[in-house]
Amino acid sequence: VGSAASFLVDQSREQSIILQPIGSDAEVADALPSADRRPRVTIVVVGETARAQNFQLGGYARETNSELKRRDIIYFKDTSSCGTATAVSVPCMFSVYGRKDYSHAKALATENLVDVLRRAGIKTEWWDNNTGDKHVADRIKKTDLFK
Repeated sequence: VGSAASFLVDQSREQSIILQPIGSDAEVADALPSADRRPRVTIVVVGETARAQNFQLGGYARETNSELKRRDIIYFKDTSSCGTATAVSVPCMFSVYGRKDYSHAKALATENLVDVLRRAGIKTEWWDNNTGDKHVADRIKKTDLFK
């Protein structure tokens, strides 16, 4: 009963949050005219529950990322999570806040990286094959790969 009451109070507080914009001056900068450019595609794979110490791409001796190793990818090894739960770590990764300053309420009240990319004119979509975007992609097209 206590948990249910807490949940309802939190939900009512979230309804009154006013979203604050960030990165309103963001734009795509290109040196080449659009006719001379090939389309660019960037795919960000979020594996927030994976342990970096067990990633071959990060130096782990055992082969754990054989398919990724064969591709021209960038592996960011200097990253950390804001929490051990997906509901905390995913919104934090896309927020402007670091681990020390992050809170659920701040994340809901502030636009995130996805919003900035969209505003800059970059076609941005969220494709999900797990437990959802945790409000990160509330304002863009979403595709659930398991529906």
